Amino acid sequence: MDPLCNNLYLLFNGGVLSVLATLAKNGMFQAAKSLFHEMKRKYVPTSSTTFQQLALAAARSNIENSIILDGLEEILATLSKQERNVEESGAIYNFLIRGYGSMGKFDDSMRIFNSLERSNTMCLCAILFVCSISTPARWNEALLIIHTSDIVAGAEGPGNIESTGLSYAIIACSKENQWEVST
Repeated sequence: MDPLCNNLYLLFNGGVLSVLATLAKNGMFQAAKSLFHEMKRKYVPTSSTTFQQLALAAARSNIENSIILDGLEEILATLSKQERNVEESGAIYNFLIRGYGSMGKFDDSMRIFNSLERSNTMCLCAILFVCSISTPARWNEALLIIHTSDIVAGAEGPGNIESTGLSYAIIACSKENQWEVST
């Protein structure tokens, strides 16, 4: 790419991200979502910052949760294979997992979690949090997630679970008095 085009690209992309950050700061989720779709139509590359700003706009919005979750699912549906990873769009996955869980929709939280090709600490903690707040607590699912993931932060494997995630799994077991199974 010639230097002039590269500089124009950086200026344009930086400007779009600035607008997205302003929309996020003000909780303007619908406008942020529209800007994202316009970015996709104009082939403006996304980054983890793009998705963090979209999640922030969703978190700060005063729109009904179900509308926000539908909007985030709509965003996920438009992602390319390169964008569908926790390094880039993990903030959206995390928001959806916790959002569905907070609404008592455990199966939807698991669907989002299971759609990840590979998880990260943030998303593992999110699904374990959902296991702990579900009624009844999903202790069996929490243990399955623990047993199929690495507990040591930074370890290679299907995912990392830090102490916060582990404590959510323990809470799920304690809520249902399942201590014998968990040890």
